[in-house]
Amino acid sequence: MAGKMDTTEKMQELVDKAIVVVCNAVPRAGFKAMPVRFEWANGRRPNAVGFSGNPKVGVPFIAINEQAWKTLSEEDKIQVLIHEACHVVIDRYIQGSRESKDYHGPAWRALMKACGLDPRVTFVEGAAEAAKARGRK
Repeated sequence: MAGKMDTTEKMQELVDKAIVVVCNAVPRAGFKAMPVRFEWANGRRPNAVGFSGNPKVGVPFIAINEQAWKTLSEEDKIQVLIHEACHVVIDRYIQGSRESKDYHGPAWRALMKACGLDPRVTFVEGAAEAAKARGRK
């Protein structure tokens, strides 16, 4: 899915592909992919491999922890991108927000399964250990 030297442009292509996969799995006729921007996490949420955001105004995003990304297998990279793409689609276009704080609730789990993936939450051991060393949980 991604080479050793992932560029922002390459990562944007991967995010675009993940969004298409997720939107194709939505059990509603005519649901189309939407723009989602990629960004490197740059130290935000260092214990997470990736996270997504849905600003009330603007384009949703998927952010990836670059250090953690480098340690992942190709299979895990796919899992992370689909995981975050499911959040974007559920939060922005199905539930309307993430107000419920049920980030990995039934709608998210069902969409992950529809994409053919195990609905699991993943953290990279090295990233979690680094976060603890900096005093974060």
